Amino acid sequence: MFGSMGPVSPWASVHPMGRADAFAADCTLGIGGLMLNDAVVHELIKEAQTRKANVRLASTPLDVQNDIVNELVEKVAGLIGQQNNTAQFGRFRDGPTRPEIANTVTDYCIGTGMPKPFLAITEDCMAALRAAASTETLSTGGYLLFADYGKERNRFLLVAMIKSRDGITMEGLVPTSVTELDLSRLHQVARISFYQLQESRRETRDSRPTQNYLKFVSPKANQEAAGYFVRALGCEPAASASASTTATLRGVDEFFNHRSAIRSGTADARTEVLALMKAKAEAKATVSISDVVEVARRQFPPEDADALVADLTAHLQGDAYQVPTEFVPATAVINRFARFRFKNDSMTFEIEKKNVSLDSTGTIYLDVHNRRLEISDEELIKRLIDAMGDVE
Repeated sequence: MFGSMGPVSPWASVHPMGRADAFAADCTLGIGGLMLNDAVVHELIKEAQTRKANVRLASTPLDVQNDIVNELVEKVAGLIGQQNNTAQFGRFRDGPTRPEIANTVTDYCIGTGMPKPFLAITEDCMAALRAAASTETLSTGGYLLFADYGKERNRFLLVAMIKSRDGITMEGLVPTSVTELDLSRLHQVARISFYQLQESRRETRDSRPTQNYLKFVSPKANQEAAGYFVRALGCEPAASASASTTATLRGVDEFFNHRSAIRSGTADARTEVLALMKAKAEAKATVSISDVVEVARRQFPPEDADALVADLTAHLQGDAYQVPTEFVPATAVINRFARFRFKNDSMTFEIEKKNVSLDSTGTIYLDVHNRRLEISDEELIKRLIDAMGDVE
């Protein structure tokens, strides 16, 4: 079966609470639970040190029942957000610099207006990529994989650059082998979530949108060569400092708490991640996922550290937390997680949460059973005695 379903509203195809049977009938269940609706490979022909770029377009979509096609899409989609492919989260650029391709893709994903069919959408993307690559002398070409697929109760449109040298075997523009394909690093890839894009459109009608429907890999290194890819498609980071800081701290806690082998290290990991973020915030510097993961690694058993590092990276970059590759931490959020403030008519105090202990050995002992708080700080006691005057 060749992909021919065309654009369908995400509400008719896949919903976060379930998947319609009609969508399943038009998809192939891939090797990793990926339901492939449409896929095609085109080629961007471009040599470094030149401004001339051309495209070679496939005339028909790929066979979505082909195991190799499914394997290729599954491998590429599965690597976004992994340890060597940490991603940014965002939305299409708005305003006068928003490219027309962003509108075309939006119409396709949410079924507005008169959306173009899948193959026409990919050809428009290739035209935009060709134009952008022609402006960068260091940029090079490669195969462009486009895929419309469903996975984990959502639907996505994937655009990924695969370099010819990375080991893919092609017959024309049809992949015949991906067993030697080196996908340890994806330098150019973007993925659009149909559901989150729909939700963002709903938000726009009432308030400032917060849904980030784009997930894209855009390494800082060699931006002149690789940056044209995300610029051409209109991808723009949009994760707020506050949301990213909150997601990181909650994500680290959840990761430790749900693994019995490292649960005892939850508090120490949180304390060290908070210290890292505080230092970065004071320096007005960015913190990266790799920074966070390396700090958390100190609480991992040495024999499992490498595997847990990879798992934590993927966990933070997953759709539940959407922690971007790097961000400037928000001081207000750090303080909220690190400190506890209390005020009423008779007292006001503020404490660092890390100094509160649930056993009597701590400086600040929270006796949950007897509903008591004991403070044994000598400096505090001395100052309070002095302030009280005649106290024996």
